Amino acid sequence: MTSPLRVRALGMMAASVGSLALASASGMPPVLRVTINPEARVSVEAVGPVPTVRCGGRVSVTLEVINESLGTQSLQVQVLSDGARVASPPLAPLTGAERESREIVLLLESAHPVDITLEFDAGPGTDDLGGRSRTHLYAACMSGTA
Repeated sequence: MTSPLRVRALGMMAASVGSLALASASGMPPVLRVTINPEARVSVEAVGPVPTVRCGGRVSVTLEVINESLGTQSLQVQVLSDGARVASPPLAPLTGAERESREIVLLLESAHPVDITLEFDAGPGTDDLGGRSRTHLYAACMSGTA
């Protein structure tokens, strides 16, 4: 039996009291908030914990998308580090609504602790100039006893 894998956002503070209560079709609260500003620049921040999964398993990550540009572009995500990959199909294009929800599935390929770097964009040149289009999720196997 494998140990459970606890994934949490690095440096994540508790979700703010005024955080939008937005859930995906699966009913999970958002883990990451992706904001597309009026200039279509993309930034991302952690807003909630990622569910616990088994080592080497799949984990669903719910995205809260704040679309200040009101565009209908496609949101894309890439894993920039070893130890995980995106296992879900490409995200559906945005509808132009100010707030939407999307879900990605990550396949965790390592039973060892891994820092997963995710980068989001909405097309060429839309990454945030300050590097805020990237975030880190930390995955570490925990013993079966708590």
